[in-house]
Amino acid sequence: MFHPKTSLHPIEIYLGKQDDIEDKLIALCLQKRPVVVVDAALKHLYGEPLARKLNASLLCVPRGEEAKTKANYDNLIDRLFQLRCDRETPLIGLGGGATTDLTAFAASTYM
Repeated sequence: MFHPKTSLHPIEIYLGKQDDIEDKLIALCLQKRPVVVVDAALKHLYGEPLARKLNASLLCVPRGEEAKTKANYDNLIDRLFQLRCDRETPLIGLGGGATTDLTAFAASTYM
């Protein structure tokens, strides 16, 4: 686990076995219903099972660098508002670098 120094909200990055990561995410998401942001290629294989385990909302974004557009960012922010997310809502990026970049940027600019 990696804990970057932040002043307001914790950022946790996990690497390891899927079951270990899921257990850590379940423990982190006990207070608020999380949102899992997943790339389209991983939605059925990993996104849906994880969202069920966490009782999370699931949002899908395009795969790869095409995810990093203003339209996709705007859509993600709009969906977060529709879900009534707030600053304390855990956002979980599941996928490659583009998906996690988009998720992190949305998390850092939302509200």
